[in-house]
Parts: sequence; C-alpha cells; structure tokens
Amino acid sequence: CSEWGDRDTLDLPGGQLEMVAQVKNASKSGAKMIMVVTNGRPSTFGEDNAMLDMMDYVLVAWRSGQMGAVAIGDALLGMAEPTGRLAQSWPRNVGQVGGGSSPWLQQIRGKWIANGRGEA
Repeated sequence: CSEWGDRDTLDLPGGQLEMVAQVKNASKSGAKMIMVVTNGRPSTFGEDNAMLDMMDYVLVAWRSGQMGAVAIGDALLGMAEPTGRLAQSWPRNVGQVGGGSSPWLQQIRGKWIANGRGEA
C-alpha cells in the first residue's frame, strides 16, 4: 500500500490481527491488554471491528511524529492524560472512507493541482 494506493480492506495489514489474537489468547496471567496503534490512515480491526472487543484499552496515535514514542509512553505510564479528539470519524468498513480521487477533491487538492489536472 502506498500514497494514493487502493486497498480492498482497512484491516491492519500483514497478519497483525492474527498476531494480536494469538498474544491475547496466550496470556495466562489475565493481565490487561493495551493496543497502541500508530497510523496515518483509517484502520479497522476485523469483522465488525471485533478485535477491539478483545482489548482492555486502545490508544491511537495518529501520525505521532518525532516525539510520538515519548508521548505514548507518558500516556501509558499515567504521566499525561490522552485528551486528544478524533480528527475524523472512525470507519466501520472501507466503503465509509472517501478517496483522494473523489470528484470534489480532484479540483482542489494535492497531486491533481501538481499534475496540472486541477485548478489552483
């Protein structure tokens, strides 16, 4: 997957859902499970986002940047409260996400202008 590349699913790629399920199922101690998601695009977590039901906590760090690891650590250790708000709605499936090539974006955004296809 790349910039402006299409995917037929928003699920985490590369077997990550299966790995998380295996870790959760292997936990014998009953310890709380925290999922930290660092991403730059919308994600889903299996059929009907069922993976989220397995988690005790979910922390999503959208484009966390250079100090992202420090901020995540501070939030997990209770030294900071994650009070951010969603920058967009959370999709349930790929059909709920608008594409960068939708007609109204073609005229006003990014590569369409750079490629001379849109109007500045």
